[in-house]
Amino acid sequence: MVLRLTPYGILELIAKVMAASDYRDILGLGKFVLLSYGALLAVLCVHCLIVDEHRVDPRDLLPRRCSRAELRVRIAVERQRAGAQHRYAA
Repeated sequence: MVLRLTPYGILELIAKVMAASDYRDILGLGKFVLLSYGALLAVLCVHCLIVDEHRVDPRDLLPRRCSRAELRVRIAVERQRAGAQHRYAA
């Protein structure tokens, strides 16, 4: 139910900011949003470079369907395959 009402809440917040703010304030907010998306894009690029550097096939990272009984075994196998220590991959 909350997810269905979220767009209306966002619309209300946008309307409130538009009504109570000056033109320069709204441009500053737009600049912040664009810079935030730019930072997210930069993080995505860095992650792609790290995956490429370690020669990892991204399709191997996609989750596969498994039952609850198989989940613990799959986690242990993936942890062992990645060579991660238990304290970091818990």
